[in-house]
Amino acid sequence: MKPKYLLIPLSAGLIFILYFVAGLSNPVELNSCDPTTIANYENRIVRLRGTVTESRITDTGSQLLQIKNREDTVMVFLQNADPGISEGDVIVAKGKIQNYRGEWELLVATDKDLEVKRNPDRTISLQELASCPARWEQMKVKVTGSVTNPHPHYFYLTTKEGTHRLKVLAPLPTNVVANDSVTVEGFFYWDKEKFSYYLDARSGDCSVIKVGC
Repeated sequence: MKPKYLLIPLSAGLIFILYFVAGLSNPVELNSCDPTTIANYENRIVRLRGTVTESRITDTGSQLLQIKNREDTVMVFLQNADPGISEGDVIVAKGKIQNYRGEWELLVATDKDLEVKRNPDRTISLQELASCPARWEQMKVKVTGSVTNPHPHYFYLTTKEGTHRLKVLAPLPTNVVANDSVTVEGFFYWDKEKFSYYLDARSGDCSVIKVGC
């Protein structure tokens, strides 16, 4: 066969290869975490949405999330842990389906392959806030702690152990005194001049509420 007659079959083969590679690299939108559905996409790139029901950071700095979609759950493995993710958050993750020790999981390689929608009603601790402060910067958060060093226009929120402390810009309600436990809803900012973070709860949509009231 002369070379010119090879052009048609070679071109058809090249198109098939490119189509096959594109099918592997372009994420498939999955609407279910059902194991039977997941198994059909082994070693394929997919995108999954679900609500976080469990979160655990490993000793190696990776993170395991269990997400729920409808009635089924699947594990999501993040190579780079995000301490800000916790139960109740909704995530959209892109990664490769793989079978690890008999269980299906989604392997997420980079932070760019993960979208997180925070649970707006979730209350976080000072320890969690301190573990990854940049993650929460300029966001509205709800934080719990004990009141210390109250002043007319600000006070400090601390842990019971005294290991973490955060300045809160807001006057205390009349029913709150030092050492009371409160939940503060405010905006988390970085103060460049004082080189520290603070919580601004002075606007009308923010609040300081005594726990137990």
